[in-house]
Amino acid sequence: MKIHPFFVFKRMEIYRMRIVLPSVLYVLKISAHYFLINLGFSPLQI
Repeated sequence: MKIHPFFVFKRMEIYRMRIVLPSVLYVLKISAHYFLINLGFSPLQI
């Protein structure tokens, strides 16, 4: 049984998204954290 390359590609895309999205969100969260600290807000107060 031959697997169509398109499905393999789609699976790779989904797999990559599962890895990339959390790390992007993590980086955004940390930069937002530092941004708030620079403005003088403590994230713990929010």
